[in-house]
Amino acid sequence: MGVYINPGSSGFNETLRSEYVDKSGLICQVNKVIGTSQNRICISRPRRFGKTTAAQMLCAYYDDSCDSHELFNHLEISRNSDYEKHLNHYHVVYLDITGFISEAKVNEQKIADIPLKITNALLKELRVLCPSLSNQTGILEAFTQFVRDSGKKCVFIVDEWDAVFREATKESKADEYYMDLLRKCFNNDFFVREVAAAVYLTGIMPVGMAGSPPSLAGFVEYNMMNPGEYGGYMGFTENEVAGLCSECSMDPQALERWYGGYLVQGVGQVYNPYSIMQAIANNEIDMYWTETSSADRLLRSIALDYTKFSKILSELLDGKAIKVGISENIHEMATSWSVDKALTFLAHLGYLTYDANEGTVRIPNEEIRLDISRIVRKE
Repeated sequence: MGVYINPGSSGFNETLRSEYVDKSGLICQVNKVIGTSQNRICISRPRRFGKTTAAQMLCAYYDDSCDSHELFNHLEISRNSDYEKHLNHYHVVYLDITGFISEAKVNEQKIADIPLKITNALLKELRVLCPSLSNQTGILEAFTQFVRDSGKKCVFIVDEWDAVFREATKESKADEYYMDLLRKCFNNDFFVREVAAAVYLTGIMPVGMAGSPPSLAGFVEYNMMNPGEYGGYMGFTENEVAGLCSECSMDPQALERWYGGYLVQGVGQVYNPYSIMQAIANNEIDMYWTETSSADRLLRSIALDYTKFSKILSELLDGKAIKVGISENIHEMATSWSVDKALTFLAHLGYLTYDANEGTVRIPNEEIRLDISRIVRKE
């Protein structure tokens, strides 16, 4: 097992030891696209909505360096006809971009250097797994030879794929260098066809919104506004929360008021998973939402822009729904925002929920309303 290539199942195994809501049906959806022209997918949702847990679950399921039957035999995925077909049948390449960013900050290094660090880390592990690559310096060529020699394709999983855009606000070229690496790999149809069984990106922002020029081609997008068949995996559903409440003393109506309110097409209302689990673990309704620097910066600028945003912000805090034209062209480091872009961005961050039937956004619950109020009060 490696750090980035075939990392094993320990992350998901640890999750199963605690309270776990079965979301293994997500694997069925990914299995459907393996080996097809639709095998590049990006699933974006707010922070604390289970992205890393899902990524670790996929690692444990696909990784051929371990036997994961014991982990999955009692879960929903085990009842799928393709369960055994894909279980532990691929090399897994797992990159948590926030880990690279944290390391760079600790070592006082530039975020712009992260693409090179990723490339060097992957080459180092490839050379251990495949000694014939000892002199290989090209990442695409190395993976191509690795797959041919091993006879197994790779499932690429990139967690918090858009973190560079959130963190590199003071480095003008960092996002450009990072996107160059992603395009080099995943915009390359030959590489994807020959090497990748599937490419799974997860983060807050869809791939089409996080960069300029346009980010990545060929990816099928699923997000809180357009969830498609992944809607049931965007958060905890009402039935899942009801099941958790039946095993504890929490009031389901209080949980809904504080942590629910997110509208997902085809599913209905969903809840913030992290806040729900914290409330149940502590047996207490409280604010568990962790602020994001992106939302903090944007909300502060909105609070100070009396001519454009302040009336809208006041109406949102009063519980009103606001008409919005969903914008599909957002760069997180933008210095100027239209109303529609700002509201769309806040919806992706989880500070607003989007009603597709009405074409409106609103604050979903009490936890978020209090956090927005906290940020505004600073101004």
